[in-house]
Order: sequence, then C-alpha cells, then structure tokens
Amino acid sequence: MAGLFSQTQTTFYNGIKIRTLPSFNASSDFDISINFPSVSKLKGIQQLIPSRRFGNYQPPHWDFHFVQSLKNESTDKTYVCRFHTLKEKAKMDLNDEMDPLNQLEFIEDLQTLGVSYHFRHKIQSILSTIYESNYKNSGKILPNGEDLYATALGFRLMRQHGFEVVQDVFNCFKDEKGNFKANLCKDIRGMLQLYEASYFERGNERTLELARKFARKHLKKSLEEKEILDLQLALLVERALELPLHWRVPRVDARWFMDLYDKRVGNKNSYLVEFAKLDFNLVQATHQNDLKDSSRWWEMTCLGSKLDFVRDRLVENFFWTIAVNFENESCEGSYFRIMSTKVNALITVIDDIYDVYGTLDELELFTSAVERWNVDVIDELPGYMKICYLALHNTINEIANDAMKEQGALIIPYLRKAVHKPSTKDQYILFNLLIN
Repeated sequence: MAGLFSQTQTTFYNGIKIRTLPSFNASSDFDISINFPSVSKLKGIQQLIPSRRFGNYQPPHWDFHFVQSLKNESTDKTYVCRFHTLKEKAKMDLNDEMDPLNQLEFIEDLQTLGVSYHFRHKIQSILSTIYESNYKNSGKILPNGEDLYATALGFRLMRQHGFEVVQDVFNCFKDEKGNFKANLCKDIRGMLQLYEASYFERGNERTLELARKFARKHLKKSLEEKEILDLQLALLVERALELPLHWRVPRVDARWFMDLYDKRVGNKNSYLVEFAKLDFNLVQATHQNDLKDSSRWWEMTCLGSKLDFVRDRLVENFFWTIAVNFENESCEGSYFRIMSTKVNALITVIDDIYDVYGTLDELELFTSAVERWNVDVIDELPGYMKICYLALHNTINEIANDAMKEQGALIIPYLRKAVHKPSTKDQYILFNLLIN
C-alpha cells in the first residue's frame, strides 16, 4: 500500500488554514478494475427472466382474523323458540285463508320478507288450486278477471312458480286499438303489479312488452308529479322503477322490506315482520359459520398469503353463493355455500394466473397438469403453481368423494370436462391483444 496516497497538503483560504484529503495515486501495484458483463450478455440474462405483470389488487377488506372473530347471539334458545312459534302461526294462517286474493297477498308478503321457503309445498298447493279452479276453467287468474291488481299479482306468482299462464289474461285491459286503457293509470297498485309482472315475459310477448312501457311511463309520471299520496306505495314504485323484483337478490331485498312492513298501517299480519327478522338473524348466524369454515380452508391453502399477485376475495365469493342459495332448512345449503366458495376462490386465483402473472410456457404446463389430473405432475410446475394445483386437485377430489359417498356417483370425469375453453395459447394471445 506504500505510495498509494501522496502526502497531506495544507492550503490557506481567506487566512484560514485548511488541510486537504490525500489525493489518490493509481499506482501499478493496486488493481481496482471491475469486469462488467458485455451488453450481449446482459440481454441474454434478461431473456432468461420471464416478464411478469401484476394486477396491483387491493388487500382484502375482511381478513382471516376478522372473519373468525364474528359472533352472533341470535341462536339463543329464547329466540329459536319464538321463531318456531311464529312459524307455526304463519303456517296455520296460510292454511286457514280461503279467499284467493288474500292467499296471493299472503304469499307475496312471505316472499318479499324472505321466509316463503319455509312453506314451499303449501304455496305450490295453493297456487295449483287457484290455477285449476279458475284459470283452466275460465282463462282468468281470479273470478274477478277485470281487477288489474289481482290479475297482475296472480300472473306474476303463477309464472314465477312454473305455471303456464298466457299473456292473454291482460287483453280485457286493452281498448279496441290494442293499447292499454288510459283509465288504468289511476290504479297505482294495479299499475305497479302490471309493471312487475311484465318482467316475466318469455320472449316475443307483445302484450307484456306494451305493459312494461305503459306502466313504466305512467308510474314515473305519477312519481314525478307527486300524485301518489301513500308514502309506502310511493317507495315501492320508486324502488321498482330502479330495479324490478325479478332482477333483485331476494335475501338483500328482504332486509329492505322488513323496514317497510314495520311501518305499514293496518297490517293484519304484522307478526310476519318479527318472524322474518328472527329468520334473517338465524340464517345470518348459519352464514357466518359457513364463512368461517371457508375462511379456515382459504388460510390453510396459503393461496392468499403466498401468491401476492392474485385477488384475495374469499368473502366476496361467499356473498355470491348466498345470492344463489341462502336457505337454512338443511345442511345441504351450508355444503353448497362452502364448496361453491372454494370453487369460486380457485377460479379467481387461476384466472389471475392465466390473465396476469403466468408466462405462456408455464400456462401450457398447468393446463397439461389439469388435463392429466395426477398429483405426481406437480414436480413439473413452477413453485407458485404447485400451491394452486394442489389446492385445486384436493378440492375437486373432495367434492367428488362426497358425491360418491352420498349418491354413489363418480363425477371426476364430468368435473374435469365441465368447462370447455379455447387453447392456452389462444387465451394468452387474445388477452394481450385486449390489454394492448
């Protein structure tokens, strides 16, 4: 190291003595040269590193610990006993009611409050009796076939429950030109039911198309000009114009109707609201347990924690299953929700792997592994895909084993072939074309 640095130099600046740092002397006995790779080598290294995309997804709003901390006291014995008491009362009232229109209105209340599933067979029996005794004999939903409210309500409930009723039941409300009569506009309740019924059109049903346009136009006008004096009826009209009943999620809608029915004046079946609230809370407790079960599975798979490039959306996937089947009558509902949540979560992860993160070669490997459906092929996959493939393989086999035990059915071949899709290369190219 001798001779590496020259002697320290001293200088003066404005009368101040300054000692400068020693200057560097690159002597021949000290080699500090660095061998940088050539540009061609850098390009070669870059080509070996796959180009990755990231979705930059937000973390989940509800994490594992929050979901597991959920509590519900609605399963207390006192609430359960009260629920069964009110359920029996509703069952008796449904059996005792003989007037067809009152029966239809009772069924409508049960449906909008979200508790009709408890009386599914009785409701079907009542509608069948009305259908056989009235519609098949006279072509009218009810004996008074010129009551727009009763006809539209009956038509909607009949079609909703699978009965074959034709649009001709509304012909008596048309004029000689084939248009709906102008004086119907004064019957707001009837117009509202006509509007809701029109959404059960099955295609190319001209009368129902006219009914929808006619009812929407005049209901909107009545609302804008504040002609509807009944506040609750006005709320129903406003909500229907926003989105008809047939397009709504029943369980979510039921919560809104509970508040509305609570304030309804002259409600002879006011106990139904209490019954509906108890049912809602009991079902919610079951849903929370189902969600906890699904959340524990998700945590065990490590898909959300290990694969930071995919959407961690377990709770959102669970909400979707509730929209499909919310019922609390048997363990089948819970099984459906839990398994559907698992499948939906796996679909979300695999979708992100194919659309965002995976390279073409990796996706070809994963597709081949799924087609062969053999856990031994896992060694051929890159690390992040092994986690996903193992979760997919185990979950599908779990569903298949349950089907074998419960129904004696071998469904693995059908599960593997359930979804027909274009080749991996076609999907990869198409997605890149879309994002570019």
